[in-house]
Amino acid sequence: MTRIHFCELGDHKVEPGPTGITFLTDNISGEYERMKSKSVRFLNSPKEMEWGEWLCAFLDPDGNEFDLKQPQQTEK
Repeated sequence: MTRIHFCELGDHKVEPGPTGITFLTDNISGEYERMKSKSVRFLNSPKEMEWGEWLCAFLDPDGNEFDLKQPQQTEK
């Protein structure tokens, strides 16, 4: 899954926070290892954030930064 987050509100006001493309996974450790084995350059390893989700950042070959995130699991 992929999520694109644009931080612009009405009247050209900008919402605080990051803007960018986030790739969602239910197995961030496995995806991190798989991508590293393909020579993807990560800026950091997966880390559990204070709000409970796991997050890390990586670069594409042109130097564009993307996030890889594992959302919190929800009860079904």
